[in-house]
Amino acid sequence: MNTFLNKYNFLITALLAVFIALPLFFLLPQTLHQKYIAKPVYQELFIGDKQVQYEDLDNDNYSEKIHSYIPNQQTASVIISSKSRITGQWNFKGQFPSNRTRLMTGDFNKNGFSELYFFILSGDSLWIHWFEPMNDIFGPVQKIFVDVVKPGRDVYEAHIIPGGMFDMDQDGFPDLVFAVNATYSASPRRVYIFDVKNQRMKKSELFGAGIIGMEVFKNLNNGHHEILLQVASYNNTDPGSIPYDDNSCWLMVFDNHLNWKFKPTELSGTFGWFYVTHFQQNEQHFYYGLHKITGEWVDSSAVYLFNHSGKVIKKQFIDSAQYEVTSIPFVARHRGKEHLVFYNNASGEMQLLNTDLEKKMTVDNWETVKYPLFMDVDSNGKNEILLFNLSSTRLRIYNAGLHHPVTVPVAENATHFNLVSLKKEGDVRPGLAVQTGNSFNLIDYYPNPLYAWWIPVFTGVYLSALLIIILIQKIGRRQLRQKMELERRLSSLHINNILNQLDPHFTFNALNTIATYVLTEEKERAHNHLIRFSKLIRSSLADADEVARTLKQEMETVKNYLDLQQQAYPGRFEYIIFMDDKVNMECKIPKLIVQTHVENALKHGILPREKKGMVKITAETLKNYTTITIEDNGIGRKEAAKQNQNSTGKGIELFNSYISWFNKFNPRKMKQEIIDLNDDKGLPKGTKVVLKVPEGYKYAAK
Repeated sequence: MNTFLNKYNFLITALLAVFIALPLFFLLPQTLHQKYIAKPVYQELFIGDKQVQYEDLDNDNYSEKIHSYIPNQQTASVIISSKSRITGQWNFKGQFPSNRTRLMTGDFNKNGFSELYFFILSGDSLWIHWFEPMNDIFGPVQKIFVDVVKPGRDVYEAHIIPGGMFDMDQDGFPDLVFAVNATYSASPRRVYIFDVKNQRMKKSELFGAGIIGMEVFKNLNNGHHEILLQVASYNNTDPGSIPYDDNSCWLMVFDNHLNWKFKPTELSGTFGWFYVTHFQQNEQHFYYGLHKITGEWVDSSAVYLFNHSGKVIKKQFIDSAQYEVTSIPFVARHRGKEHLVFYNNASGEMQLLNTDLEKKMTVDNWETVKYPLFMDVDSNGKNEILLFNLSSTRLRIYNAGLHHPVTVPVAENATHFNLVSLKKEGDVRPGLAVQTGNSFNLIDYYPNPLYAWWIPVFTGVYLSALLIIILIQKIGRRQLRQKMELERRLSSLHINNILNQLDPHFTFNALNTIATYVLTEEKERAHNHLIRFSKLIRSSLADADEVARTLKQEMETVKNYLDLQQQAYPGRFEYIIFMDDKVNMECKIPKLIVQTHVENALKHGILPREKKGMVKITAETLKNYTTITIEDNGIGRKEAAKQNQNSTGKGIELFNSYISWFNKFNPRKMKQEIIDLNDDKGLPKGTKVVLKVPEGYKYAAK
């Protein structure tokens, strides 16, 4: 049983140490328990319509700086710098089509030099200009016509939706995949594949759905690439005026030839956004989608699961207020399994859904976010997940498994586009270049070298907490044992004190004196003697569990005792009690300590002598001590010891125990001194006891 209790107590102690160690651990510097660190190393605020991004255009592990800007309304300009030196400047007639994507990069001919593909809107014509700025033998800038942009609200405006470079026709050369989304004019809205090798522009069917994003992925079953669109229902087109108009959202998937993989699946509801992603399981393709509606169809907002042919497998209605238009779902591998990830902007929670669209867990809690970006920031072969808050003032970076997020400030106030790229500088750790609106930041993101120490540090903190708790428990148990021992000894002292006051010889003398007064019919004297005797007995028995009482109470008991002894031994001694006016009569002193010394003075000093004796008791305040003196002119301690061989001295021993125990619990100690008095010839002439009690002295137990 004791073994079980000991194990149980240790388990409780170990758990308590965990609860103490955890908050202590998180009070340590953040750099200790963060696996990754992100901090801005350079910031700049741009003036005008300027974009900066970095790309390694010549494959030398150093990124070139690409600076695009609009010097006037008829010209778009590009300046490229390499290793802090300007390589060249290119000017194009026209304008960049929007303030978002201006260029794409890729190496279609795999010669080690990347091309730059700039989108230029000249009048109503959209063009791509491309060249290899770091390759001297590439030749002049080339261009190809993309499409005609119709004006909307008297403005030619089109947004470029980049897809990337993929070998769509499987000829061994990557092709440029992108989409164009005209706004108010709604034309063109289509997907394009630029076959750079053959300089051919392929176009999809024109449709009305607004394009807000795209994902190009490889179908693992046939090895072909497919294009999945994120769309919106702007309600800018008349119903039926154009295929798949923007009065609804649609699930749209193209094959590698820009043919529909299946007829687009309609999701009714205007003023909505449809964010969709894909995943493959057991050789089958599935599509996850979040349909967010803000108009009159708001109650129709839902999460969808589609099969490979666009058929709805499951639909789960959601609270539309929880999922802002910026909450784009994506698939991530968390704890070894694929999950659909949503950011619930109402609660700030990153939520993981399984294939049945059921919430499995919450992995983070932050704030309202925009769409996710993916980039291998730390060059470990896996894409990190980048999320900007809604105002684009802060960036949160997750690793590929949605673990170890870290947040870094990127701007004071920037609500426009977010542009990210990687600045490589040879063997130096690459920096993350982030432009949000006109604010440019270079961020250093890297594994925390101190993170490996968090386990030993936490172990050290935990073991320290455990050791402190065990030490406190040990001290507590020792103090408990001391208290129990103190209470046992004090109980013994109480009993012995009471027995001393009920000494048979003293009691017999007192009762005999009373009887004598009764026989001689001295009623008043008998009455007074009986009253004194009863008070003395009552003072001994009253509050028997108290170890201290006031100086006033002690002096009353002593006076009663001396008066009784004077009646018992008439003419044998006199006594004087003097209390200084400054003495605090309410101060506490050990119970019966003065009476015990007075009793010793009479019994062992005064009564054995032949002449009349004197007992003098004084009390005064000296240096924050109450000093009590008991002085007699008896035969002295040495002579008393000779005459009274049977004396045990238990009374003094008991009070020495009192004082010794009480002093353990007081910084200022009680002092007791017994002085042998001698005359000029060195002969004994009495004894003096000096007791000093500090102000505020405390008595540990009753």
